[in-house]
Amino acid sequence: MTKKQTVARNWWFVVTGFVYTLLIFARDWKAINRIGADTGYTYVPDAVKENLWVLFKPFPEYFEISGRAAAEIVAIFPIRYHAIASSTVVNLIWVALGLFIYAMIFQESKNQVVSSLAGLV
Repeated sequence: MTKKQTVARNWWFVVTGFVYTLLIFARDWKAINRIGADTGYTYVPDAVKENLWVLFKPFPEYFEISGRAAAEIVAIFPIRYHAIASSTVVNLIWVALGLFIYAMIFQESKNQVVSSLAGLV
């Protein structure tokens, strides 16, 4: 692969991530400061009161560390910003997962358009 192809592929990846970010925040924009994302908000008070060991606290039904990890990030902010912080964290997780799907599909297909659409879906 030439340097020009590598640069073009990297720019496509960056632009795809930017489009994913714009779309997910546009979808969430009207409620971003009113309704927190469903990260398991019940974990946030634990994250505020305790240290990082709360991540390994016993789970009621199944092993779920992602909601508690997101709650740890949200707990950094004052309570009046928890809805914005939780929505932003969850949106960025969605973007990261979409870009991961893009990268995996591109690795197999070498088609940037199909990969971008697969990550978007």
